[in-house]
Amino acid sequence: MASDAAKDRQSGLPVKVAHHETICRFVCTRKNMSPSKLRVKRKEFMPSGTPLAASIFRISDLDDRAVWTIAQEAIVDRPVFGRGDLAARVVYEIGLTFEVDDVPPRHANIIGWQGDKQDWLALALRLEDAAHLVMP
Repeated sequence: MASDAAKDRQSGLPVKVAHHETICRFVCTRKNMSPSKLRVKRKEFMPSGTPLAASIFRISDLDDRAVWTIAQEAIVDRPVFGRGDLAARVVYEIGLTFEVDDVPPRHANIIGWQGDKQDWLALALRLEDAAHLVMP
């Protein structure tokens, strides 16, 4: 078991995202998902900001209701149409990593985006391929 120093203060989760964890990206733009194919489109996984990052939440030990509660509490300025669930392992496998900030609780960013927009699109496609769309 992780020591208190290795755990995040708000969520109680370890500071480092484990390979076996399930993470999700909430989808706030309807065109960034395909319900008929149960897919979240690559555009949803594209990084933004400075430094480049893609926001995710850690959901491994939560039931579906608790995950949607996080969405309601964390994303108050726009609707959430779905979420893309995937294994954290995929993020590590494609050369990216996580920055855990736990603001709000369970929040982290996918970081390590290198190169240009074409490089980011290629990485986002790998995340798209690994993600499964879950609708509320």
